[in-house]
Amino acid sequence: MQLRELKSTEPEASGGNLVRCIEHYTIPAFKFTSGASLDIRIAYRSFNLSAQNAVIIPTYFGGRINTILNFTAEKDALASYHVIVVAMLGNGESSSPSNELNFPKNLDYYDCINSQYDLLNKHLGITGLETVIGFSMAAQQICYWACIYPKFMKYVVPICGSAKTSIHNYAFVEDPKAALIHSIDYEDGAYRIKGSNPTRGLQAFGRSYCPWALSAKWFTEGCYQDLGYMGVKKFIQMEW
Repeated sequence: MQLRELKSTEPEASGGNLVRCIEHYTIPAFKFTSGASLDIRIAYRSFNLSAQNAVIIPTYFGGRINTILNFTAEKDALASYHVIVVAMLGNGESSSPSNELNFPKNLDYYDCINSQYDLLNKHLGITGLETVIGFSMAAQQICYWACIYPKFMKYVVPICGSAKTSIHNYAFVEDPKAALIHSIDYEDGAYRIKGSNPTRGLQAFGRSYCPWALSAKWFTEGCYQDLGYMGVKKFIQMEW
């Protein structure tokens, strides 16, 4: 699924070049809060490497490193900062159930933040941040950043997020979750072992999530037309 209004443009690279811009950092025997230990890879991309002040932007739910706003274009707010966009654990670019057979079943925000801290401090040699910025699920990560490493950054900028997931939010997420895990090609979670790809399950997940991700007013006013779709059916088919 894609939220196009949150995409960034990349004038200096395109296509396969964007993929090559993504780097990976391996953390051996990373200790998860669940007690599990695993070698993990953190995917990230750096902008403005020569800048002195650093900013980290974690990805949100469904977000990808090369498609979220990084605010580094000329005259943008972070044009003069060293910006590191990092993929949260479990999002498909960093270590996740989809690319790591032994990925733990239980993942905590502490795991995401501690792995990002290792990337910054131990790999990139960054000893402090100007700010941490995040949208939606990344905004929750920002709240955890402030609690776990309060002296590591000057400012925190959570955008459209909450410090704690509401009970209502938890309840509605159970709907698309059920659509995925009960799909035939999910194989009760063993899709990788069986050489399957849960395409139908992911489509069902997206269709179920779609009306929640965008407001009733957004649909009523036909805002999908601003994205180039004349009808809502085509929008859902192409984007979800």
